[in-house]
Amino acid sequence: MVQEQQIQPRQVAYKVRIGDLIRGEYVEQEGWQPNYVIVKDKQVSRVNLIASVIDVQVSVSLGTIIIDDGSGTIQVKAFNEDSAKLNNIKIGDVVIVIGRPRRYSNQFFISYEIIKTIDPLWAKVRQKELGNEIISNAPNGPSIKMETVGGVDINSNENKKFVLNLIKNADDGNGANIDDVVDKSGFGQKDAEKILEDLIKSGEIYENVAGRVKIL
Repeated sequence: MVQEQQIQPRQVAYKVRIGDLIRGEYVEQEGWQPNYVIVKDKQVSRVNLIASVIDVQVSVSLGTIIIDDGSGTIQVKAFNEDSAKLNNIKIGDVVIVIGRPRRYSNQFFISYEIIKTIDPLWAKVRQKELGNEIISNAPNGPSIKMETVGGVDINSNENKKFVLNLIKNADDGNGANIDDVVDKSGFGQKDAEKILEDLIKSGEIYENVAGRVKIL
């Protein structure tokens, strides 16, 4: 007798913060039941994330991007023929990602289902949807409030690295146009300008001519 595979309903893709997701408890189930992450009162087996792309690595059999939503970073992996679908994704893009949280060995990542480049304004919409709630800094550890200007973590090393990558990619030899960097960051003018100001103060970039910056 052929054993019939149990048909599971399609799980909801929950809108969550990356920080809350990676700090949640990962639960593995047997059989056809999907694994999930406990995020607050939800069992999250599929996610809907909006974030900025800070790294892209694509090969024939594996595509990996790293995304950052201001609360944390996570890898999104596409395997085999799906890896080619990440070829059009670039550092600095704001994307919506639908996928499933997975843990392999000690690595936690999102298994790709859908990824699409979107207008950076949708990142602000998502921040408003999720609110500026306190997130946990570690499992069972103390909670902290992200220091933000307008909702973006201006002290995040990943956000600063992201802006540095934008400057590097936009520099045509004469420096990167500050307005272009601000627009492409998706952080909003005040947030992006504060990050640029901090990078100048720390000596990582300098204003070579008015309105343009270069990496030192």
